[in-house]
Amino acid sequence: MDILLSVLPIFFIFLIFYFLVIRPQSRLESKRREFIKNLKKGDIVYTSGGIIGKVYDISDKTLTLEISKDVRLKILRDTVQGPFIEKTEDQDKKQQQKQQKEEKNSDK
Repeated sequence: MDILLSVLPIFFIFLIFYFLVIRPQSRLESKRREFIKNLKKGDIVYTSGGIIGKVYDISDKTLTLEISKDVRLKILRDTVQGPFIEKTEDQDKKQQQKQQKEEKNSDK
């Protein structure tokens, strides 16, 4: 009984760690792998090195990204992190307005 009480806190810490860290990370990784699996020509992606480009050609393990007109890089598929979505000015303005509203509400 004494041993069970001493092991129980460690078990709960591991359980909390699993639900707060491991599980969300594995979900993100599975979404990323699914995105990489479904890549097609013309998709705009960013890599782990911070390179943004349009998918020009696809093979089993590599991609060719067009990062500028007539400038192409051959990279490993696993370095792709996700789709690149560029914020527009409208989205930036909406975000600023939202922050200003939140600041006004917090002042009251």
